[in-house]
Amino acid sequence: MDEAADMCNDLSSRIENQLDELDTLLDIWKNTDRSDLTLYNRLQKTIEHLTGAVDIYEQDVAEFELLQYIHDGELLN
Repeated sequence: MDEAADMCNDLSSRIENQLDELDTLLDIWKNTDRSDLTLYNRLQKTIEHLTGAVDIYEQDVAEFELLQYIHDGELLN
């Protein structure tokens, strides 16, 4: 169970870092003429990575909560 919690925390930290990167890229994008395709592609990739990471995080959290219920004896057959 500790391992599952650590995995959720690690992924949460990575998502937070990607959000910070996205904020930085968006600030740069806002201060340009918005014609930089390289920057646009970086923004798009960052958003794609975030979307995938959030999907995985949601699954991991659901699995962790299920483990907690099982551990606490709340799920009985």
